[in-house]
Amino acid sequence: MAGAIVASGSGLATIRNLLLAWVLIFSCAIVLSGTLYFIFRRAFLSFDRTAKGIRYGTDGALRSAVLLYASQ
Repeated sequence: MAGAIVASGSGLATIRNLLLAWVLIFSCAIVLSGTLYFIFRRAFLSFDRTAKGIRYGTDGALRSAVLLYASQ
């Protein structure tokens, strides 16, 4: 790749474009993977808790989870 950059004569502009593309793609991949991780984590944890009979209170706090789990 370095030979192609030197042969074309574009030099710094090509290197700048390569670095910019790498940084943008890398940061988008991080954001996308983090978003998918939290979506799937929330979906599967919610499914797992309801399968075990654990319920949430109206305020979102976990209520009596130990008692419900132990009673099963």
